[in-house]
Amino acid sequence: MAEDDVEEEMDMAALMEADGAGEAEPQPATPSAAPSAADALLVPEAHEAIYNIEVDVVAVLGRADLPIRQILKLGRGAVVELNRQVEEDIELFVNDILVAFGEIVTIGDVLGVKINKVVKSKFTRV
Repeated sequence: MAEDDVEEEMDMAALMEADGAGEAEPQPATPSAAPSAADALLVPEAHEAIYNIEVDVVAVLGRADLPIRQILKLGRGAVVELNRQVEEDIELFVNDILVAFGEIVTIGDVLGVKINKVVKSKFTRV
């Protein structure tokens, strides 16, 4: 592991440490010879620039291929069989990119997704 990578990991670990309220306060990265894109994200002004960007998040429970004639027959209470078993993880997409697998959870009357595995991709930092 390169020295810059170690410094960056240490900076990220410092960001993840919680203060007394349970929230991490952003801290500027230790200056290095060449600032990286990750360093820019550690600057509070850079955070403000991205906080309001909307992304499309889709949780895919399963898929089914149906001919139009079957879709037209669907009514209230109809059940469509999906290609997944109950215990299988669902897929979580962000802007049409698969980013994670998880399971459905309920919190009161609200459905949510518990992330079980994050997918590594060219967009995910290794």
